[in-house]
Amino acid sequence: MLKIGITGGIGTGKSFVCEIFKLMNIPIYDADSQAKRLVTENIEIKAEIVKLLGAEAYDKFGVYNRIYVANTIFENESLKNELNKIIHPAVQEDANGWFAKILKSQPHLPYAIKEAAILFESNSHPGLDKIIVVDAPLSLRIQRIQKRDQINKGQILARMKNQWPNEKKIAMADFVIYNDGQAGLIKQIEKVHHELIKLTSSKLDTQTFSN
Repeated sequence: MLKIGITGGIGTGKSFVCEIFKLMNIPIYDADSQAKRLVTENIEIKAEIVKLLGAEAYDKFGVYNRIYVANTIFENESLKNELNKIIHPAVQEDANGWFAKILKSQPHLPYAIKEAAILFESNSHPGLDKIIVVDAPLSLRIQRIQKRDQINKGQILARMKNQWPNEKKIAMADFVIYNDGQAGLIKQIEKVHHELIKLTSSKLDTQTFSN
């Protein structure tokens, strides 16, 4: 089974692309949602975050206080880096465990996907066999985010600054899917799907021959 990463800047629609892969019976690990789970449920992570940012990082019910955390690390690169050092390795370990479970339960599955907005930025791409980057025109990305999050263009651009530009991600990609509403999205995904299946078959043939 191949371990595949999928990423792309906010508004490119990578989550929508992943939903289509799900329809093809490909399991998806959503790193962003799993990170939210870990900072709430993992006792060790919670203790480290409280030590770094103070007890206000969680409310009286033990729920992660995202607004407080965001305001605390805003324009404080050192604190932000320290927080990332707590969260990113935990997510990476969790993802590795997920891949292992998938392989054990579905040994003949050609590949599984890890979806992460900051796959490259968090340096969690090593160990993955192939990377897919989802791209879309900047104007369309802004429109999508405005509709989804009800925020202005300035706030969107500020969020984008926290991620690598998509051009940099594309330079490191094995596959690029253009989600611009015009480029035949389903056909692109199907093409990548079949390419990954072929790669899996080649990998199995090589392993068989070497044995």
